[in-house]
Amino acid sequence: MSSGSAGGSVIGDVVGNIIMVIGIIIIVMLIIGIWLFTKAINAIIRAFVKNPKSKALWIALAVFFLTIGLLIYVSLTQSDQTYAAVAEGAVGLSFAILVITARCVELSASMTFDPCGVRKTPQRTSGRFGKCLLPETPAHSPYYSVWCTCNCVAGTMQPI
Repeated sequence: MSSGSAGGSVIGDVVGNIIMVIGIIIIVMLIIGIWLFTKAINAIIRAFVKNPKSKALWIALAVFFLTIGLLIYVSLTQSDQTYAAVAEGAVGLSFAILVITARCVELSASMTFDPCGVRKTPQRTSGRFGKCLLPETPAHSPYYSVWCTCNCVAGTMQPI
C-alpha cells in the first residue's frame, strides 16, 4: 500500500510542478504586458508633446475614445456578449492604431530620415556635421569614415 501512495505523490508532485511553471509563465507574461503598455503610453505622450497639432494623432485618439464609448454603451445595453466581444476587439485595434500613428508621427517629425540631419526651417538652413562614407576608401581602413559637411540644398554630403 505504501508503494501506491508513493506513486500518487509522484504524480501529484509533477502536476504541482506543472501548475507552478504555468503560474510563473503567466506572471512573466503579465510583467511583459505591463512593460509594453507603459512603452505604448509613453510613445503616445511623446508624440502629443512633440506634435500637438498633428491631425492624424487627434483623429486616432478620437477613434480610440469612440470605441471605448461604444464598448461602454454595448456593455450597458446589450445582453448578448457577441457585441461586447466585437467592441473589445475594436478598442484593442484602435489602441494599436493609435500607438502606430503616434510612432509614425514622431518619426516623421524627427531628423531620422532627413538626408542632412537637420530640418529645413527658416531658423536653421545650414547643415550640421555628419559622417560621410567615401566609396574609394576600403571598408577595412581606419579612415573609412571622414567628417563631412552637409549640403542641405542638394541633400548630399560633401567632404571637408
